Amino acid sequence: MRLKRCLKESSEMTVYEALSFAVKNCSPFLKEIGAVKGDTVKWIYSGRNEKQLTLVKKIRIDRKPTDTPKAVHELLDNLFYKKFGIKSRSNSVFATSSPAVAASYGHSFLILPMGKFTFLYNPLITDLYNRVREIGRKEDIILSKNSYPTDDEMKVLETILEKEMHKYTNKDLKKGITARVEIMVQCKEYFAIDSLYESYFTAYFRTYGIIPPTPENLTQLFDIEGGKRTLKVL
Repeated sequence: MRLKRCLKESSEMTVYEALSFAVKNCSPFLKEIGAVKGDTVKWIYSGRNEKQLTLVKKIRIDRKPTDTPKAVHELLDNLFYKKFGIKSRSNSVFATSSPAVAASYGHSFLILPMGKFTFLYNPLITDLYNRVREIGRKEDIILSKNSYPTDDEMKVLETILEKEMHKYTNKDLKKGITARVEIMVQCKEYFAIDSLYESYFTAYFRTYGIIPPTPENLTQLFDIEGGKRTLKVL
């Protein structure tokens, strides 16, 4: 079962290969999100412009802000480090449980952390950068990539953002997924899969749970599904 996007040939992983890789390398994450037999898995996504359908990526440990002023970026890192022991704005992959939000940043990919991982989310914040901008507007502080808040303005931001930190949690990922908010994931590497694979992955884990796939159980599964796939199968 090979997939292709926009009718272009692809030498990407087959569904069998992608599932095998995920079960072997991403089981802690799959367990956390409840990829168990009889349940419907809810995924996290990231929007990106990638030509490949499947890829393994390392998380940068020195991520630079795209739009956030450097001083504010560093402030957020320091506040997260103070509370959780990690500079989450520099050392995370940003994900969301909303495919629509992910798609606004590029093509939607499922994000599966490999091996040990941690996460942070605020059940009230869908995008921390937008929240910071809201605070800036309310306090008459100009915030853009090339802005330089004064020391007094930074103190105001620190006081407000420190309160926001108390709403962040590293518990119950499924709750964060249900809330459809921004989720910052910390791990060494992650498996990114084009959303074209999603229905296959969801159907497989709902039917079999976290066990290695076999050609037989995949054939049986997608025969049971009646071949009603929206994806092209090669």
